[in-house]
Amino acid sequence: GEIASVAYAEDSLLSLCDNTPVAGNTMTFPKDETTPWGSTGITAAWEGEASQTTPKKPALGESQLKLRKLKVLVAASEELLADAAAMSSYITRKCGEAVDWKVNDAIINGTGAGMPLGVMVAASTVSQAKETSQTAATINAANVSKMYGRVIKGPGANLAWIVHPDAINQIMQLTIGDQSIWTPPSEGFKSAPNGFLLGRPILESDACQTLGTVGDIILGNFNGYRAITKAGGAEFAQSMHLWFDQDLMAFRLTFRMDGQPALASAVSPKNGSSTRSHFATLATRA
Repeated sequence: GEIASVAYAEDSLLSLCDNTPVAGNTMTFPKDETTPWGSTGITAAWEGEASQTTPKKPALGESQLKLRKLKVLVAASEELLADAAAMSSYITRKCGEAVDWKVNDAIINGTGAGMPLGVMVAASTVSQAKETSQTAATINAANVSKMYGRVIKGPGANLAWIVHPDAINQIMQLTIGDQSIWTPPSEGFKSAPNGFLLGRPILESDACQTLGTVGDIILGNFNGYRAITKAGGAEFAQSMHLWFDQDLMAFRLTFRMDGQPALASAVSPKNGSSTRSHFATLATRA
């Protein structure tokens, strides 16, 4: 009546992103990557009395997302389906877990070729340097506080830490002075089961890189990751005809999406040399 399995399901990163369901196949987003202190786009200027005002024009670009197909195809014998009452629901659940994992991995590591462009590959993601003489494979308070300073926030910011499970132990022990910067989860582990780092929720993901390398900890403002999904969600179908001569039932799950960070490149501040972005990583500590 039940099939035991190892649970590898992760929290969905797609649910954090700026996701738009689409009925068609593509969507074009207008984008404004200018800054109030830059020389293009809408800027303000001090002027004297009766001076002529120079008009400013919005400097808008565009980016296009095209739905990519993610598919699972499973074969199960008719005998197995007949003998194990839970097999059909088990296959459905496992297909969903497989798709969730691939989507999370694509949002973090996707190449952009036939799949979404991930945070780790995007040119706009910034990498915070390690501390001088920092011990290999460690994460310290200075690392995370500097990463926090390099992420674009603003109205509606949706910040979250994505970390490799091996990093959780170190994060739980981080302090500045005598104050812990990791906060235990609240409300019975409902809202953020891994707690909060600098007040922002922590999500574990095996799509992150191994401890001590770039990508083991990521701070993201996920409002800065644009995604599109096919309206109606995932499509699940089954057929007895594909492998009829082998007495096999075919189960198929299809999910269509695309995504990429909203910025094409990191933003240079008015003062200072540290660029900023919606996503920040930590350089290798070897």
